[in-house]
Amino acid sequence: MIVLMAALGGCSFAEDKTPVSVEVGAVELLPGETHAIVASGGKEGHLFSSLDPFVATVSKDGVITAQRVGETKVFAMTAGSNAPVRVTVNPSSLLYEKPITDWKLEKQELIDSIGREPHHVSGEIMYYDDPDNPAVEWTKYFTNLDTLRNSEVVVRKLYTDEMLVYLSERYVAADFVQEGFGVIYLNGFKARNIDMGIGLGQSPDNADSWAIRYFPAKFEEDPQINQPQ
Repeated sequence: MIVLMAALGGCSFAEDKTPVSVEVGAVELLPGETHAIVASGGKEGHLFSSLDPFVATVSKDGVITAQRVGETKVFAMTAGSNAPVRVTVNPSSLLYEKPITDWKLEKQELIDSIGREPHHVSGEIMYYDDPDNPAVEWTKYFTNLDTLRNSEVVVRKLYTDEMLVYLSERYVAADFVQEGFGVIYLNGFKARNIDMGIGLGQSPDNADSWAIRYFPAKFEEDPQINQPQ
């Protein structure tokens, strides 16, 4: 009897040490889509955690929900073992190409990165047209002392609905406003992850267009947002 109990105990101990594994190790989703993790191994009662909830969240039952465009990992875990699921969230809207937002670029470096001279220049603002995209009136680059400080995409209001989809599946709306903009979007939840703000407002040059302004942003504390994390 003692030998039998010892043998059973040995089997139980081996089962506890089985590494966690997942049936599917990588998924591609659109914002709002879900994927249920099927995990096995390890002790019973797997826990689940997302490395970046800005991109994808996961429920206590292991259901991944794609939030915003990007890549992250979601882990199935048990004591001493875990298995990752690589999550890629692809955009459903490709309304326009994100403008250059490397704020250290000098003016000529910016022109070289774009690969062509601006359509025209007004003071410190360079205007680029996009004849192949009917949604975009202009892409504008604002320089200060020959260094890029802001970028802006001017979108025709005919494309308002898709524009809002484009922004919401890439950024999160902040619970504060800034002069000149009706909505401020951020590229993260946490102060340590945020380095850019995106302001949406009426174009000052055309009542039939929106101005989407990209600018550097820094927070000492986590900002308030008006969407659940």
